[in-house]
Amino acid sequence: MSSKSIGLPLQVFSRLPLPGQLALIAAIILPCLWAVVIASLHGTYEKTLAEAAKDSNNIARLFAEEVNSSINMIDLAAIDLRERWLDDPDRFDDHVRKRQAILESPVAFQVSIVDATGHLAYSSVDRSAPRLDLSDREHFRTHLGGIDKLFVSRPVKGRVSGRGSIQFTRPLLARGNRFAGVIVLSVAPEYFTRFSGKLQLGEHGTVALVRSDGTIVAREPAVSSEPRNVLKTMPDFASMGTETLMYSRASQIDGVVRLYAWRVLPKKALAVAVGRSRDEILESYVRQRNLVLGGACGLSILIVLIGYSVLSGMRDRARARAALEESEFRWKYALEGAGDGVWDWDGRADTVYFSQRWREMLGYGDAEIRTGKQWENLIHPEDRGRVLDATARLVAGLVPTYAMEYRMRAKDGSWRWIFSRGMVVGTDAGGQAARVIGTHTDLTDRKLREEALHQMEQMHAAHALLQSEQRFHQLADAMPQIVWTADPDGAIDYANSWVHTYTGLVEEINADNWVTILHPDDVAPALRIWEASLVSGAIFETEYRVFRSADQSYRWHQARAIPIRDEHGTIVKWYGTTTDNHDTRLANDEIRRLAHRLGTTLESITEAFLTVDLDWRFTYVNKETERLLQRDRQQLLGRMLWQEYPALVGGIADTEFQRAMHEHCTVEFDIYFPPLNRWFKVRAYPSSEGLAVYCRDISASRRLQKFKNEQMKLLERMALGASLPELLELATHIVESSGHAMHCAVMLLGADGAAFEHVVAPSLPASLRGILNEFDVDEVLPPDRRARLQAGPVFVADVGDDPSWTGAHDAAALHGDRACWWYGIRSGQDRLLGTLAVFTEAGRVPDQGEMEILGLCAHTVSIAVERLHIERKARASEDQLEYQSNYDTLTGLANRNLLCDRASQTMARAVSRGEQAWLVCIDLDRFALVNETLGHEAGDLVLQETAARLRTALGPNDTAARTGGDEFVLVLADTPDEHAAINTVQRIMAALGDPIKVGEHEHFLSCTSGLSVFPADGDTANALIKNAHIAMQRAKEAGGGELQFYTASMKARAMERLRLEGDLRHAVQRGELLLHYQPQVDVRTGRIVGVEALLRWAHPELGMMSPDRFIDLAEQTGLIVPIGTWVLRTACADARRWHDAGWEGLRVGVNLSGKQFYQPDLIEVVTGVLAESGLAARYLDIELTEGLVMTDIDHALAIMNTLKGLGVQLSLDDFGTGYSSLSYLKRFPIDVLKIDKSFVRDITTDPDAAAIARSIISLAQSLQLQVIAEGVETQEQLSYLTTYRCDQIQGYYFSRAIPAAAFEQLLGEERALPVACPDEQVRTVLVVDDDPGVSAALRRLLRRQGYRVLYAASGDEGLSLLALNDVQVVVSDQRMPGMMGIEFLSRVKQIHPKIIRIMLSGYTAVDAIIEATNSGAVFRFHAKPWDDDALCASIADAFRYHWLMRNAEIAEA
Repeated sequence: MSSKSIGLPLQVFSRLPLPGQLALIAAIILPCLWAVVIASLHGTYEKTLAEAAKDSNNIARLFAEEVNSSINMIDLAAIDLRERWLDDPDRFDDHVRKRQAILESPVAFQVSIVDATGHLAYSSVDRSAPRLDLSDREHFRTHLGGIDKLFVSRPVKGRVSGRGSIQFTRPLLARGNRFAGVIVLSVAPEYFTRFSGKLQLGEHGTVALVRSDGTIVAREPAVSSEPRNVLKTMPDFASMGTETLMYSRASQIDGVVRLYAWRVLPKKALAVAVGRSRDEILESYVRQRNLVLGGACGLSILIVLIGYSVLSGMRDRARARAALEESEFRWKYALEGAGDGVWDWDGRADTVYFSQRWREMLGYGDAEIRTGKQWENLIHPEDRGRVLDATARLVAGLVPTYAMEYRMRAKDGSWRWIFSRGMVVGTDAGGQAARVIGTHTDLTDRKLREEALHQMEQMHAAHALLQSEQRFHQLADAMPQIVWTADPDGAIDYANSWVHTYTGLVEEINADNWVTILHPDDVAPALRIWEASLVSGAIFETEYRVFRSADQSYRWHQARAIPIRDEHGTIVKWYGTTTDNHDTRLANDEIRRLAHRLGTTLESITEAFLTVDLDWRFTYVNKETERLLQRDRQQLLGRMLWQEYPALVGGIADTEFQRAMHEHCTVEFDIYFPPLNRWFKVRAYPSSEGLAVYCRDISASRRLQKFKNEQMKLLERMALGASLPELLELATHIVESSGHAMHCAVMLLGADGAAFEHVVAPSLPASLRGILNEFDVDEVLPPDRRARLQAGPVFVADVGDDPSWTGAHDAAALHGDRACWWYGIRSGQDRLLGTLAVFTEAGRVPDQGEMEILGLCAHTVSIAVERLHIERKARASEDQLEYQSNYDTLTGLANRNLLCDRASQTMARAVSRGEQAWLVCIDLDRFALVNETLGHEAGDLVLQETAARLRTALGPNDTAARTGGDEFVLVLADTPDEHAAINTVQRIMAALGDPIKVGEHEHFLSCTSGLSVFPADGDTANALIKNAHIAMQRAKEAGGGELQFYTASMKARAMERLRLEGDLRHAVQRGELLLHYQPQVDVRTGRIVGVEALLRWAHPELGMMSPDRFIDLAEQTGLIVPIGTWVLRTACADARRWHDAGWEGLRVGVNLSGKQFYQPDLIEVVTGVLAESGLAARYLDIELTEGLVMTDIDHALAIMNTLKGLGVQLSLDDFGTGYSSLSYLKRFPIDVLKIDKSFVRDITTDPDAAAIARSIISLAQSLQLQVIAEGVETQEQLSYLTTYRCDQIQGYYFSRAIPAAAFEQLLGEERALPVACPDEQVRTVLVVDDDPGVSAALRRLLRRQGYRVLYAASGDEGLSLLALNDVQVVVSDQRMPGMMGIEFLSRVKQIHPKIIRIMLSGYTAVDAIIEATNSGAVFRFHAKPWDDDALCASIADAFRYHWLMRNAEIAEA
């Protein structure tokens, strides 16, 4: 804005007449005044409402906590009395009286019992009350469902007592959670509002307890009529949560506008409401508003009057000045008429003239005040100095006029405020004032009004300050640090309670004693800094040590204070805090020391170290980095890495650095840096500030390591027996990789040294390699050159210039190779074995490193060549010795040495597989006759032919040996049982019985055999050979030509097996096979949903036989295929018959063996059976085992998919006992998993079995498969499987396998399993303790808390109860007979992982506690005797933890 635009309004204002100017000023001041007043009143209004809302919130919280505590107390009483009624109804009245005596007197509750039919069974008001029908009550209808929750009724009138009350009810639950009635506790509504009079809510204040449906349960003041007892509009309890809802609204009951605070009671459909009248809240504000508005109006009137007075005075003075020009006398009396006192001071005579109005103003006579000195004495001492200074300046001519306010003493001794103006009207020769005239205006009344208003403002400010200081002190006392204040001069005048708690200071802190809590060495520095802050007004900040009384030590504190200034900038207060930073200071000191040490270390390390920030700019480089990069650090710091070294962009450094930053992981890599021609090993560590990088020059070590690696490969290949050409090729690679543009060739002389036996040069061009292959040794290595190589290497820098290499000039020129380095390969006896030749484009001789590599390679090649020669000789000798030591030289069969070794191996394999091993001793009959008649040569031919026939007849893992003469011993490795052994030996004996042609004659020989079996007939090879020989001798004695077992029983079993095999072949035709059926029951419905068909054999002589006795025989003989077809046909026909009889939907399961499953026509058989029987495919369940489908996975998968295409159901039987093929399970199109009975048998006692069963169920559910548990025999097993959601069960608990007729009878009886009721989960605790007294005390304590309590005297009994009941918490003793507490709880943890476990023991052994805690078996530990409150709190925590885990599982599901 320009000066011209500002000056224009001022010129306009100056041209206005004086009244206009005053009117304009008043028009500006008065609106500003009222704007300030209105803003101040609005702020006070908002503050009053905010403080009222805060108070209402606190009252609502207090009221909610009190009501919630009362309801919980009433609920506990109801639960306890319910248990008493269920345990002993006859003594229930005594328990009621005790409960009424325990609870505080204002409760005065009444107890009623309503039976299951809704009739009154007991009333504490009238023990002889009639059996009233209370089934119409709201609480009775609510509890009919058996839900065990507290119910709070609306206020009702008792039909026995006739009094109004609130009824708190819970259901009576008999065994099995059966509804048995309702227990009712009636409490007067006034009980919940009994303390409302103490809340100081005002005359129209209210408190109320309201249900979620709007029903007012209790209210103060009370509500009488029913329609007014229900609120039409209600807040949503669910959305309120734990916060307080505040709003202002007219009451729906009495129309009073109130500020309401609503708060919901936790876990209850109730809320409390506190209401305060809005008019009563604003009452103090209204008084203050009226007072301020009155003052503002008075001040406005005063401003108008003053303006009017000033305007009038100015007009009068203007007329007086006009009259003074005519006459001084008329001027003076004109001023008298203006109402102000006039004075006229003559400086030469020091006399003062005062007008009559002036004298009336102060009450003095005409002669009492005549001089200036007398006038000075009337001025108030406090004002005299400034008045005299002003008049002195006026007299001295420094100012032409003066005007000021001050006090003067009237004649009656009072002080009156005067507004004095003066103007010089005459001066002397020296410029001093000779005459001054002026006026006095009496301001006393105005000053009194201003002072009254000021005092009122100070009073309000003091009240506000007091409230502020109280809140400040409350907040300060809640802070864990010293909070203090000081006067402007620095005197400490307040500190919060923490200073006493922390330092132990007894008296209140003050300006003198505050330094006593400081360390003596810190007092002077602290005072010096404090005084400097007082002088400068700057923030006070320092550190000093403060005494801590808890450990009698001094700890470092951070002290900080800020000055508080008024509107004039004057300091009025200091506010400060002193905070314990001892640990932080020590940590910072340590960090600084470590940082300095780190900096020194980084500068001294031999590795290059640098850091970059998140923008890839260098932030630090050490000295080694400068040396390696050949750059000064000042040239790098602040520069971007990729701009300084663009060669890194896109390479491994770029990739790895980016990965480290993005994935926050450490990276390490090697990189070749072309600008420096160096290799570096780089390690990078990311942080929130960027990347820290270590670099190390590995150029030399890399070349060395590369050579060592290649050499190690060569040596490893040599040790592994690699071929010589392969070793020579590796040697050439080592040489070529040590330099640039090198080609290497290795040429080895033959054993006679006349020709090159090996020439290896893989990198040479084919033409040059062909030249080397055609080299004439005598031309290439004439005697003189051989002598040179024998003496040392021969290096030619340029073959074209060397006359001794004339023959190679053309070839070298053709391929660009100039230099040729020959390094002789010599043996350990210094014999020349060949040469290592290197061809290179560089016309030079090798450097020292290359010469060392050539020498080492030549030496390594010589070792390989010599080793090859040695190994060839040694291998030939070893082969000959090994053959002679293990084989019979005549027949080529194993001798006794190898026989024992093979027999031992076979026995070890049989042990690992759980099988048997067989050894056969065979002796040729009449062999001596061949020797005697035809000679030994003919006998040798017979033995050789016998050996050949034995080799042909035996399997690949069997062994045949000749142990002497005409005796042979066989080891049968793959023979499972005696039946297979007999078949094998009979086949061999038949083969040996064929005629043998010797010369022109054919000879017929027979043989005799003896068998021994491992481990029954011996556990060593020699023992088995001996016993087989004994069995053979017995057969010889019996006439020869037959087979004899060493053990008679073995032979009997073999004969029995042969008999069974024959009978089994005719069992189907004779109708001896039959099926039994075992039901499969759905756990959810309890109904039979299927059966499993189990084969039985009714043998005419041996009786009923289970499959275990004949299925393996059927498998081995192949009879399983026709038997399996019969089972499939019979089972499907029976199922179809049951469907026709009305039992539709019944599923039949049939087991398939391996031979059945893999038979080529399986699909045709299944299709034909289904068509023949008329059974729908979906009702046939084909059961397979893991081992069966894992034999040939791809083939099995194809068959299973084809079966699924027919519509049949597939089950995987005995899951978990075989291969556990989890990776293939999702590929198989199966519908059902069956848990093997071996896991079900110990499922409630063995943690491993329980874990496997749970895992199978969980796995099946995740794959959406059905689960059937086999072998369920007890209620405990059934309950456990039901808890973990097993789908179906089968076993003796429901029914054993029974014939078809008996199964049909079972269907007709409609037998079913009992189905568990889906009631709400009841809080149940299992107490396990062998002491009856302890268990009884625990049961009483826990029942009073509302828990269902089970009891067991041992761990085994406890596991049984856990299987049968839904238990959430277990409390167990440690020392118990049979099973200790830790073992019991460990089993509980593994079998029932969702149950929370608490140990209670009188033997607080530390080892036991540590073991239980570390194993996770124990949630809490309590010692005997226990503290009731602590134990109850732990059990409550255990239930909360159980619910959290349960809800988390539900949410996850």
